[in-house]
Amino acid sequence: MASKAQMHSLPVKQLNRTRRPEHSEVERKERRCIWACKAQMEILGLAIVVILIALALLFAVQFFLLKPVSEPSKIVKESFLAANFLNSCLGTSTSCFGRSIKELLQDCALGGSLSCPGSINSCLYSRQEIEKMLDSSLGLWKKDYFFKVDGLASDFLIGSPCPGEKEYEEHPVVVRPGFDILPSLEICS
Repeated sequence: MASKAQMHSLPVKQLNRTRRPEHSEVERKERRCIWACKAQMEILGLAIVVILIALALLFAVQFFLLKPVSEPSKIVKESFLAANFLNSCLGTSTSCFGRSIKELLQDCALGGSLSCPGSINSCLYSRQEIEKMLDSSLGLWKKDYFFKVDGLASDFLIGSPCPGEKEYEEHPVVVRPGFDILPSLEICS
């Protein structure tokens, strides 16, 4: 390498040649710095992606795995209670000539000509039987209820309508073609 005194006396072309190793050293350092900065930026980008994935997993765990624990058996039982009771009630055989509640309600809709034990008509007898069933099940469980049959000549109501939330089920019964009655049951929540 030329000394400083020799560098001042050299022509410009030779001066550039003598400085070139210095520039190439500086260029190498700059390139290393640029590569290092790029590598740091890539690592920072990867870190941001990992953080975003971790946050997404945290929200997924919070919303899907940590749902409030409910009692599914209780929900299922109550959602089928009215339907099961109404179906069972209508299919229950009585001591009125072995007729079911459904058949007694059909006769009641046609005028109540059937005379059941105790010389009472099918309307009154079916009402008494339904009241017994409701009292011995829902009444015993301290559940308020409202049973009614639409389509009869007289009102057929047992209990009082539910003021708030309720479970409701209705079961259409064909009396004859074009003439249906509609027994329904509300169980108050």
